[in-house]
Amino acid sequence: MVKLMSTIQDKDLISQKNPEASKPQSQENKNNLHNIKAHRQRLKSIRKATTWLCKTFPDSFSWEQPKPLKRNIQHDIYAILAKVEVEHDNQPSKTLIRNALNYYTGRYAYLKATLSLTHRIDLQGKEAEEICQAHKDYAQVLLQQKQAARKKLKEKHKTIEKSKS
Repeated sequence: MVKLMSTIQDKDLISQKNPEASKPQSQENKNNLHNIKAHRQRLKSIRKATTWLCKTFPDSFSWEQPKPLKRNIQHDIYAILAKVEVEHDNQPSKTLIRNALNYYTGRYAYLKATLSLTHRIDLQGKEAEEICQAHKDYAQVLLQQKQAARKKLKEKHKTIEKSKS
């Protein structure tokens, strides 16, 4: 009886120290599935907001031919949205616009454009400012990181395919 009580107390201590240890495996899988679904939904809304930016400001946003955007261009976008008295149904929030800008400017094609072009553009598609060398260097670092991540992912897929065979 004493041995049984100490075992129960040990399990209670373990679950108090690490609440995840007492969770059933299926609960952990449910949490992971929920996180994946939430991530996909967030990405979907960011892509939708990015598409809205491309349609609303076609002179500066393009999926096929991205050009480096003026620094802090989000403030120009917010100012235009503030002038519009009635919100449109598809108009994204400020947070979503900021997330969409991060997504857009982190794309491989955008970073390549940053390296190859000399000036940034404003919302009207006009040259706004020159791209400094520090920004080009940073874009080069990001491109190298993306290329390394792609290479690592390809190797991982090759390994998985070999193990299936």
